[in-house]
Amino acid sequence: MDIEFICSNLLDNSNVTLDFSKFPKILLTFAVVGTINSKYWEVVFELESVYDLAVNLEFFKDASPSDAYLVLQASVEKVDNEENGSYHISVGHGGDFNFSAKSVGFKYKAIDMPLSEFKSKYGYFFE
Repeated sequence: MDIEFICSNLLDNSNVTLDFSKFPKILLTFAVVGTINSKYWEVVFELESVYDLAVNLEFFKDASPSDAYLVLQASVEKVDNEENGSYHISVGHGGDFNFSAKSVGFKYKAIDMPLSEFKSKYGYFFE
């Protein structure tokens, strides 16, 4: 699955958690709401070395980066005018949560999960 398909078809309605514990490496883990092609999905973005970061959580007075945030749009673009193989990653929904970063190095994976595994990891979707 290519990154454009993932962003437009899987991440346009998902929840994301942010892991800054190994900064400047950042992990974004998305739980896709509902099923796509009759499967449950988790998507992981690994930003290997972030050098330009903006995170907007302004409407959540008690927000924590470990919380799950609604995502309605996501994009990943190679930054052509920089020689270091950089990527620009943008995630959010244009309102109270927005994430933007540039990273040298970017990896991603889309994981289809059986319902039982998805429920054990993301049970709040089924409450």
